[in-house]
Amino acid sequence: MRKNASATAAWLVLAAVFVLGGCAAKRPAQPKEVIQKISLIPVMPPASLYTKNDLFIPFAPALPVHLGSAAANRNKSAEFNQKMESTRLTLGSKLTSAIQEELRSAGFEVTVLNNVERHKDDPEDIDYAKLPTRDAVLHVWFSDVSMYSSRMSSVYLPRMNVSTHLLPRPESEDAVYSETLYYGADSRGDKYWSLPSDPKFSYPSFNDMIDRADDVAQGYDAGVQAIAKRLSRELRK
Repeated sequence: MRKNASATAAWLVLAAVFVLGGCAAKRPAQPKEVIQKISLIPVMPPASLYTKNDLFIPFAPALPVHLGSAAANRNKSAEFNQKMESTRLTLGSKLTSAIQEELRSAGFEVTVLNNVERHKDDPEDIDYAKLPTRDAVLHVWFSDVSMYSSRMSSVYLPRMNVSTHLLPRPESEDAVYSETLYYGADSRGDKYWSLPSDPKFSYPSFNDMIDRADDVAQGYDAGVQAIAKRLSRELRK
């Protein structure tokens, strides 16, 4: 009985060794891919700018207020977009330059890709595999640029939301970083994706905002710099 028990124990020990060895063989440590060189797709300017005021008016008839608010927002957006057209056209190049500068300061080698082939109907639908690079590809685009007044306030704040996509190689199907960064109106305090705007870039009314168009442009410039710095910090991780 003792011999049988000893033999059984020995077999159990050997079996455990083989199982553990097999598990270790199946799950080798995967080294993290180190990205040093980045090809940056030039950032396009936002297609348009707009304003939106969602201020809630208690005890007012819902449908007439909604229709009136929608019409007012359209009219104000058209006026705002016209006033800020020169600012809109520069935002893409400004963000491209800011990202390039911040990434280089963080130790990356950055090349801006020129003459990227884009679809007319969807400029951000890019075939990465056709890009003239073998380095990592960083695609950045504006998902929203506006001045926004929330339901609980008549104050307008800058809103600049930027989406990012980093591929380790052009032909890769999976991104190593994919995130949207929120500056201004959609920020939510101290979070990695959240970038609150300076209170000086807030406006108590639409007319005040239009009269201070140069200040609004400075607020967007501040957003560009803040987003570039935060993106660099996140990629450095």
